[in-house]
Amino acid sequence: SKLKESQTVNTFPTNVRRLTNNKANLCRAIHFSFPESRGFHFHLPCFVLSEHEKLIRTYLSRSKDTYWLHKPEVGSGGKGISLLYLTDLTKLIDQKFPTSSDVYIQQYLHDTLLLPYFSRKRGASISVKFDARVYFAVTSLYPLRVWVHNKGFVRLATKEFSMENDAKYDLQRHIANLHYQTQFLEYEYPDPLGDACNSSCRTLKCVVDQISIRTGKESQH
Repeated sequence: SKLKESQTVNTFPTNVRRLTNNKANLCRAIHFSFPESRGFHFHLPCFVLSEHEKLIRTYLSRSKDTYWLHKPEVGSGGKGISLLYLTDLTKLIDQKFPTSSDVYIQQYLHDTLLLPYFSRKRGASISVKFDARVYFAVTSLYPLRVWVHNKGFVRLATKEFSMENDAKYDLQRHIANLHYQTQFLEYEYPDPLGDACNSSCRTLKCVVDQISIRTGKESQH
């Protein structure tokens, strides 16, 4: 009742979010739904410690050059996330966890498309990681019908992306979450009278058009 016409709701209240946004439960559901592939064909490999300890050890024995994210099972705003290399993850797996705790682990997609970003505060052009907030409604499963709202937006990291040396542990380069990035001086708020494509948060259409130019694919595609 207190929302203005232009406002949107992105997060459920905490007590509800523990059910709807629980990453550990989502990971369990994916493993359960795809017992052979574990859902790795459409979702980045995820595991819940300690119940998936044997599975993750088997996976790591076949995949050496990987990075991993350690996330709280319920949370938002980029809080509580840490980036792990293989040796870091091995140490974590070797710990003994009480049965009441859920430790969510997900493989990190670091070989990804970057956006060119001219930072006015840095006075330089940098290549940054980004993510998209997309609003959609599924109105049919058979046949699958998904309506995508045109009001989505894209969030950019405010530091040059890199996996070299200590940069791989610098979360400012890796987490594009709006709540997380606004704490840094490099964050550039959208100018209501300026170009919507020059800030640290951009419209979905703007970025889709940018990606279209970079990849040579039609925006609609």
